[in-house]
Amino acid sequence: MRAGRNDSMMAWLLPYCDAFVTRDGRQRESLSQVKQLAQLGTEVLEFGQLAARLRA
Repeated sequence: MRAGRNDSMMAWLLPYCDAFVTRDGRQRESLSQVKQLAQLGTEVLEFGQLAARLRA
């Protein structure tokens, strides 16, 4: 899967976030790969995952 150009440009935010939340599965997958390659501690979540945590 590949995220679009604008979605991919959001990767610069990862080092500055504890968590990055998106509703776009392709963006989540792409940014998760960036996070892993850059060895960042940022958590990349889909909105549904965040909502489930908040309900728990």
